[in-house]
Amino acid sequence: MKLIKISSAFLASCIFETIIALEYFDCQGVTFTLDYVNRAAYQALEMQMYSHHDFPIPYNDNGMSRGREGYRQFPLLTSGEIWNGEQFDYYLLTSPELDTLDVFSTANGNVACDVVNG
Repeated sequence: MKLIKISSAFLASCIFETIIALEYFDCQGVTFTLDYVNRAAYQALEMQMYSHHDFPIPYNDNGMSRGREGYRQFPLLTSGEIWNGEQFDYYLLTSPELDTLDVFSTANGNVACDVVNG
């Protein structure tokens, strides 16, 4: 019985560490917190395609979206606010299940931002 309790506690701590490991995305000095990117991703998945200033849009990077069917692209703002039609230089890419999140900068041609772990 003790072994089961210890194993359960260890497993729970491993899962918790994995969940909180990602702290933010770094786009050459411009950062986006995981909380903000998650909020924007939820917003993108709740909306109908093209319903909010022609976003969210399906992911398509010149036909290289193979394996990413159902992924959505949605703009991000450096202010941390949910995008509302303004000019943007960053966007997120989310899977339908929210288990994959990526952030890109459009400043130099769709460059992936770095993931910074805690």
